[in-house]
Amino acid sequence: MLIAALALAADSCPATPPVLPPPFAGWQRGAAGMMASAASDDRRAMPLPLGQRVEVKLLSMASVDFDVAPEGTAPGREGGLLMLVVPAPGRYRVMLGGPAWIDLVAAGKPLASVGHDHGPACSGIRKMVDFQLAAGRYTLQLSGAQTATIAVMVVPVVNEGNQ
Repeated sequence: MLIAALALAADSCPATPPVLPPPFAGWQRGAAGMMASAASDDRRAMPLPLGQRVEVKLLSMASVDFDVAPEGTAPGREGGLLMLVVPAPGRYRVMLGGPAWIDLVAAGKPLASVGHDHGPACSGIRKMVDFQLAAGRYTLQLSGAQTATIAVMVVPVVNEGNQ
């Protein structure tokens, strides 16, 4: 039933995607490149760029040393770790182009999300999760993905009334 509904929704999208609101501009510009996820928390890893969609190469979940045990995942799926550096305190949105579980970890503890949503219709954004963050370094854990790559973008949420 759900697969049929998703297929119907995709079929109803125009051949030329609609212009997205400004907070999603980085998604619509296309991927800024490919980035490999890590199998363990590596403080030397390149941070995920803010405001740019990147294609992330995932790993077998069995090979990933997650900081905290991921929730809601099935064995045999893909996952990985990414570093996120937040320059200023505020609300930040993690967007994915496919189904996967998102955990944001600081000092070995998972952070509670403050919002969940889907992206705009026909945008290719499958999932959005918001977190209230202090400036600092975080580990973004992705798990339970069904594909070996996934599109990811993180943006500060500037004006929630327009999103």
